[in-house]
Amino acid sequence: MGKRRRAREREALEQIAREAAQQAARDVASSTVDRAELTETLRAQLGALAEGQAGRDTDLVRALDRVAESYERVANRLADERRVQVLLAEALVRIEQRLTSLDPPSRGPELPRGPRVVGGSIAPPKDPPRLDR
Repeated sequence: MGKRRRAREREALEQIAREAAQQAARDVASSTVDRAELTETLRAQLGALAEGQAGRDTDLVRALDRVAESYERVANRLADERRVQVLLAEALVRIEQRLTSLDPPSRGPELPRGPRVVGGSIAPPKDPPRLDR
């Protein structure tokens, strides 16, 4: 809405300036108005234009201030998040160091090396082997 209003104001001020310039040109051409009156008319019209421009400049400065404040808040938030991430990374490194410094858990007694049977059953052979020597 602000853009439309400013655009209408600018158009109105430009229209006033054009009309004043046209009137001044007509007056100079007809020589019915003295120079002092023409100068005052032009000054008044330029003053109105300057006031309109100053209002727009003020609005622009306010908008830029708001953008700068928003940017600063975002930058601060990102800096805070980076600090938190660094702290979390350091905490993870400390946890890893503590875990690796602990003795590995004991697995119980050492199992004998060699073939092993895991599960199942063993049936005696049908023909027992003979031990002849």
